[in-house]
Amino acid sequence: QQWARIRGSNQSEAGFDVGVWADDSFVIVGDTNSGTTGTDAWLLRYDRWGNSQWDKRLGGAGNQWGTGVLANADGTVTMVGRDYNNKTKSDILLARVGPWGYSDCQKAASCGKRSLAECDDNNPCTIDGCDTIDGCTNTPAKAGTSCAVGKICAGKVCTGG
Repeated sequence: QQWARIRGSNQSEAGFDVGVWADDSFVIVGDTNSGTTGTDAWLLRYDRWGNSQWDKRLGGAGNQWGTGVLANADGTVTMVGRDYNNKTKSDILLARVGPWGYSDCQKAASCGKRSLAECDDNNPCTIDGCDTIDGCTNTPAKAGTSCAVGKICAGKVCTGG
């Protein structure tokens, strides 16, 4: 045995699957019942030495269980599980989170290796966005979108109408 870790709280936690990256870091999926809203699916990421990197609860009304996980080559995590919201029968729960457990750039407060503010290219003919993996995105606005008085977007260019 090289090391051992125990994670949990005052209730019931369980791990059901492990995904491993090329650098031997890994993610565990399971569930935790240590909250106030029932059972939540739980993702936990560790480095190769067993040091916790982050953990993320995926829950809501009712109960959610994480049962399978993929450690994707781009660093993201894809998990599958079950959702039961106490009003309908069980549904499939599917989620993807970024390498640091975030599902969107606003929560991560960064866009890849850049700040969110750096994603604005000051072009009125692009929709500035962020992908936690790929970084900033500057998607061309829909053709014909107004970009200035009497001008419209044609691709990423603001031209005379």
